[in-house]
Amino acid sequence: MNTVVFGAGAVGCFFGGLLAEAGHSVTLIGRARHVERIQAEGLRIETASGRRWVRDITASTGLECLEGASLVLCCTKSAQIDEAAKHLGSRLHAHVPVLSLQNGLTSAERLRKALPNNPVWPALVYAAVGMNEPGVVAHRGGQRLCLDARCRIEPFFNVLSGSAIECQLYADMEAMRWHKLLVNCALNALSAISQSTYGALLEVPSLGAWFGELIRECVEVARACGVDVGATLEHDVLELMQAMAHQRSSTAQDLARGRPTEVDEFNGFLMQKGREHGVPTPINTTLYTLIKALEMPSA
Repeated sequence: MNTVVFGAGAVGCFFGGLLAEAGHSVTLIGRARHVERIQAEGLRIETASGRRWVRDITASTGLECLEGASLVLCCTKSAQIDEAAKHLGSRLHAHVPVLSLQNGLTSAERLRKALPNNPVWPALVYAAVGMNEPGVVAHRGGQRLCLDARCRIEPFFNVLSGSAIECQLYADMEAMRWHKLLVNCALNALSAISQSTYGALLEVPSLGAWFGELIRECVEVARACGVDVGATLEHDVLELMQAMAHQRSSTAQDLARGRPTEVDEFNGFLMQKGREHGVPTPINTTLYTLIKALEMPSA
């Protein structure tokens, strides 16, 4: 199976690298500075136990390689999904499956609408990764993808699960997507505003009570939308923070690099759904407003 990773940043390079290490044909489509480094030296993956190079992997800035794809991992930021769909639609053959690895709830649906001849599957990413320099992925934990249970019969599932990727299947993928959204609402903005790791946030004395209020607000919006995310959300958030104590959120990383964040897909989306269903969202509104203020260019 010829896998093409479209939008090969940290997430795309990491999962593409795992597939290449398992012997699969992988092409990364990304920014020129990453592509040039990978072409020259291979993809470098750094972990707590050391570093390794993935050399049997292709990198390109062009779209022509999409024409030979048998699987696409779409790994752009959520804000870039419409542009990504346009490029994919211009090159991708019919019936080639596309996995949407974006955060939020709207990306997969927008891809489906733009790619009516291709099966599009949402995939939830649980991996702490970043790119501190071109062509180098820093992996701090986790290498899991959560997929719809119906993917079990798809040929690409054997490819993914046959590599080092931990694949988990869920019958109620919508509830899982909401769960991930609410975790992002709880963690991303706070880590970004303080530019703190999750472990540092756990040291804040009043965090527990504040999180409790935020989680209740998020759960009320989900319930108003007809989604039951279960009773363990607060526990799951705190457990994740402990497991990834040295990680900063993707929103924090975007702000630090002067890039647009995905806050519209997180707290902004929850605000919108709260307004639609008459559920107040004062904490999410505050977090959203602060991130938007931090996104403003300096005078």
